[in-house]
Amino acid sequence: MVNEWNGLGSKEKSVSSLAIFKFKLRNMAINELYYYGPRSENIQLTRMQIQCSSLNAHLCFCLHVVNDAKYSCGFAEEDPTHFSFSCP
Repeated sequence: MVNEWNGLGSKEKSVSSLAIFKFKLRNMAINELYYYGPRSENIQLTRMQIQCSSLNAHLCFCLHVVNDAKYSCGFAEEDPTHFSFSCP
């Protein structure tokens, strides 16, 4: 937290009230890469990366919620690669 405070400019540090301080913090430059693309797609991609999606392979092998990793199209295992590139 000290590093964050030290990284603020003198204008942000010398405001007259807490409300103005919060307003200035909210309106500081935002990292554009953090907010890149639609949020819903970013959530789905993150879930696939951390193996916590609703794909049967994740539900079966990682989360132990279902007993079978078989995909509805008949493929042996519903994983992100099959889902993204091969599944009809």
